Amino acid sequence: DEYDMPLSELRKILLKQNEETVKKQEKQGFSWTQRNFSQPNTVFSTDVHAEETNNTDPILTPLMYFAKYFPDEIFNELAVKTNMYSIQKHGKNVETNEREIKKFVALHIMFGVVSYPRLRMYWKPSTKIKFLDDIGISRNRFETLRNNLHIVDINEAHNPEDKLWKIRPLVNYFDKRCEELTIEEQLCIDESIIPFKGQLVVKQYIKGKPNPWCVKFFMLCGASGIIYKSVIYQGSTTIPTNFQDKYSATNGLVMYLAERIPEGKGHKLFCDNYFTSLVILEELLKKRIFVAGTIRNNRLEKCPLKSENELKKIGRGSSHSVTTKGGELVAVRWYDNKAVSMCSNFVGVEPEDEVRRWDKKEKKYIFIKRPAIVRYYNISMGGVDKSDFLIALYRTFIRSKKWTLRVIFHYFNLGVINAWLEYQRDMKNSGM
Repeated sequence: DEYDMPLSELRKILLKQNEETVKKQEKQGFSWTQRNFSQPNTVFSTDVHAEETNNTDPILTPLMYFAKYFPDEIFNELAVKTNMYSIQKHGKNVETNEREIKKFVALHIMFGVVSYPRLRMYWKPSTKIKFLDDIGISRNRFETLRNNLHIVDINEAHNPEDKLWKIRPLVNYFDKRCEELTIEEQLCIDESIIPFKGQLVVKQYIKGKPNPWCVKFFMLCGASGIIYKSVIYQGSTTIPTNFQDKYSATNGLVMYLAERIPEGKGHKLFCDNYFTSLVILEELLKKRIFVAGTIRNNRLEKCPLKSENELKKIGRGSSHSVTTKGGELVAVRWYDNKAVSMCSNFVGVEPEDEVRRWDKKEKKYIFIKRPAIVRYYNISMGGVDKSDFLIALYRTFIRSKKWTLRVIFHYFNLGVINAWLEYQRDMKNSGM
């Protein structure tokens, strides 16, 4: 298991994978030439029939949208398995039901809106809110339900490769609804986190994050922030083995998430430098999925782009681009405060626009040129960040080291956000 593997051995494996990726690129003939990039036809073809159907649907409330992600069956399953676990663990049935579990989940969502530093303050007479009287769950009852909350029978056989089997049914319900959504034109792939410091084999430490200890997962989102596909990181079993065998681990992850995107419609996909590679751009172009993103310089093997120092001498706002000999891919390096390298299969430098920047020397705002690929990227890359931002505003308050509680209620938060964004989109489309 890679979690128990010495770092020296893991480093050797990663270096070998990187060498194999470079060799694959060289075999595929990624050679470059100095010529202007010819943009393909990128017109987006929507499903007109699907849009007309949506416009004639009856108006739903945000709660009805939420029920599409987590229907009554999931709350009934939570009640049954919670009762079962309480008998197995304590020899006593907590005797909860679907209605009480719904109230229990509603309380957790409310805790994200009205945030107190201590759980018991919600029931303290001086700080108690009226919502608790309407719910009718005492503090002791709430703690009993939280301590016994389960969605699977822990004594049943499970997939040993699935490290998240204890919450898998809930994840499957959420993913099922995401698969039913009509995908918008502008999409992005990025990572997100669930803050967590307790014991869990898939826990990660990501330096520089506000919450460095976390459970990491990857999402395919629209520019609107709506989630269309997600997968929690759990090492070598994160994605099916056929994707890892055909591509590298990172490329396989992108291809797995991009499988959700319909082929031939002209969707635009944006990635940061962790996900972008020449192999991905070429593979997705065959499916008429257009991709643009920042790219690491070591993935632009033998690409004759001007260096950062050369662009710095030309001046701020300067850029340089080269294309593959077949003309399918373009690499761009743009100098702002520092150089950034980008690659795409549908957009290059032209048409440039101007963007306002602060000049430290002259102590005033100036306008510099900006390539089209940078403009597209800045407009469309923030979908996952928007989803994270909305969750952070009202994240469910839980002080517990039980990872199942953290992940379960994070998915309920995701359901709330997606339902609200869906509701807003449909109201806008219907002219309301």
